[in-house]
Amino acid sequence: SILLRALTKSVQSALKNLLKKTTSLQRELTKAQSLEETMNRANLIVSNLYRLPQGTTSAEVEDWENDGQIVELVLNTKDYGSAQEEADSLFALARKMKRGSKVVEELMAKSLEG
Repeated sequence: SILLRALTKSVQSALKNLLKKTTSLQRELTKAQSLEETMNRANLIVSNLYRLPQGTTSAEVEDWENDGQIVELVLNTKDYGSAQEEADSLFALARKMKRGSKVVEELMAKSLEG
């Protein structure tokens, strides 16, 4: 019975660790999946740079990712000096997120296998 308790404790511990790992990886994957939203925003800014001269805070633009719907594009003037700077930053963030999502997916697959 001591063996059974030790084995049960060991299995419970392993399951707990696996759950923690999987939960953490799932959280990271969710973050990485916002990549698409980040790319869409960056593309929306870049495709409308001609409408966004220095000092512009927002503009109504066509969102071709959504059938040309008119949307209000509000620029982040607090963190960026220009629309181009914001787009560049978003593209850099998207590249980082893309690398991260590949790594996380691989880790999740290994976690679920083993």
